[in-house]
Parts: sequence; structure tokens; C-alpha cells
Amino acid sequence: MKRKLVITVVIFALVGLVFFLYMLGASLQPSAQAKSERSQHDISTLKPGQYRIEHFGRPDAWSDEVLLIRDWDKKYYAYLLPTENGKVILPDRWWGWGYYHCADFRPELDELGFIKKDGIIKCHDKETREWGISLWEWTYDGSPKDKWGIDMYSPPIEVNNGTLYINR
Repeated sequence: MKRKLVITVVIFALVGLVFFLYMLGASLQPSAQAKSERSQHDISTLKPGQYRIEHFGRPDAWSDEVLLIRDWDKKYYAYLLPTENGKVILPDRWWGWGYYHCADFRPELDELGFIKKDGIIKCHDKETREWGISLWEWTYDGSPKDKWGIDMYSPPIEVNNGTLYINR
């Protein structure tokens, strides 16, 4: 009798734990309203080796622009770029808190206008300062070229039917 009681309690405890974990997982997912309000970008025409800078599309975000890259391995990258007066604010220590504003921030391009394989993302302004410039260079995955640099800000993304959704 005692053994049946222990087995019954253990079964109820396991069922309760599974139900609790299911409910917890469901509550961590964004709501339907949050999903409908997220930034959406048409990437159906973005071919491997191309990039595009678009308006972020959410009035409550500090980032006005988003850099979309489709690498040669067909992987998509999205980076939020804080801007002021149409120029990207390059980071001092954090994104959005810099003093240098770049008018031509983009990946390096080859002679055909595609991104260079294993190229970098950087400021192409002619008057860009030379000291510490390696702090403002990133690989396509958003990693800094300099060990003292900071990663580009890349929120979670979802690609579905030619649309890239930014989950921020």
C-alpha cells in the first residue's frame, strides 16, 4: 500500500512539473501583439553578397536604422545603428554614446558592388580619424576586429517567407 502511495505521489509530482515547465515556456514567448509590432524588413530581393540599410520601423527605439547583410554563405545579419542627422554614431564605449558621426558606414565592397568575402564593416568617411580606427571595424558577424572593441548590436531575428523580423 505504501509503495502505491509513493508511486502515485511521484507521478502527480512529475505531471505537475511538466505542466509548470510548459506554462513557464509559454509565458516566455512574445505575445501576439508584440509579434505584430516588431520591425519587419522585406529581404526577398537581398541576394548573397548584398547589404541594405533601412529605417528600423519602430518609433520607440533609439536606433533609427538597421543594417541588413546577406553574407556569401547565405546567412542573414541585422545590426541596429544609432543615428543622428542621418549619420551613424560610432561607439566610444557603448553604441549610441559616441562623439564621431559617420555618413558612410557600410561593409567593404568589391569592384562589382558586392560585399567583399571576409570583408569588414567600417566607416568609409574620408575624414575618419586614424588613431584607434580598429575599434570601429567589425566582421560580418558583428565581432570587433580589435580586442578592445565592442560587438555590433544584433538583436534576435527571425526569417520567414522573405521577411526578416527583428525581435526587439
